[in-house]
Amino acid sequence: MTSPKQDFYQHVNHDWLDTVEIPNDKPVVNSFSFLADEIEKTLMADVEKMVSGDIPLTTTELKSFVDFYQLASDYEERETIGLAPLVERLRKIETLASLQEWSQNLADWRLSGYPLPFGINVTSDMKQADIYNVYLSVPSLILPDTTYYTDSHPNKEDLLSIYQLMMTNLLQMLGKSTEEAEQIVSNNLAFDASLVPFIKSAEESADYTKAYNPKSLETVASYHEIINFETLLSTLLKQTPEEVVVTEPIFFEALQELLNEETFQLFKDWMICQYVLSF
Repeated sequence: MTSPKQDFYQHVNHDWLDTVEIPNDKPVVNSFSFLADEIEKTLMADVEKMVSGDIPLTTTELKSFVDFYQLASDYEERETIGLAPLVERLRKIETLASLQEWSQNLADWRLSGYPLPFGINVTSDMKQADIYNVYLSVPSLILPDTTYYTDSHPNKEDLLSIYQLMMTNLLQMLGKSTEEAEQIVSNNLAFDASLVPFIKSAEESADYTKAYNPKSLETVASYHEIINFETLLSTLLKQTPEEVVVTEPIFFEALQELLNEETFQLFKDWMICQYVLSF
């Protein structure tokens, strides 16, 4: 055994390092991951008891949870249904004729789980932890970070090619022709690329203080001529906020330029790909 003076890390951890193996289905193991595994086993055992009636369902929330669990775990029924529900729900995106039409009921759109070109979240205020605030954030990009989009990045073309192939195959599985699928993916990539100059890199985002930008509702409402942020937020929150924390103002100040009737088809195909990938 290594003495603590020679290598304290090896001295303390040698048994762990010699005996613990990383399972094939995991990238890492540690005491927290072991704890999480045990908690998951306990939870799943309790769920089965709820299904069998050994644990009574004392609230409507628990009953709804068990109903959903039984629905999700019925793999035979899922195989029978196949992709039909997704194809049906995609029609809500595919039949949109204009940005104006899309914007008419965004609260319902958000509550129904459809993609938005921005995030909405309610969480503790960064500077006053005893109050909640509403946050507007930027959408995720296809590649891991804005730096991947530079021409000099060694993985850019390979990653985009793989993504393009994967997304085209998924759309073909949903009944699109090769030509249709390739056009949708091409438009999706174009819209994604248009967002990059207005989104922070991971390194820039690490400075959390710069993500705290409280804006008046009037300012937020001015970000877009068609998107009615005041109606959207008031409907979702059941009250009208006086201010909104905008994590990346540069993006929202460019939102009118990024999202308009001229770019609507690109945006629509971006939503299709986002939605398909979410399932």
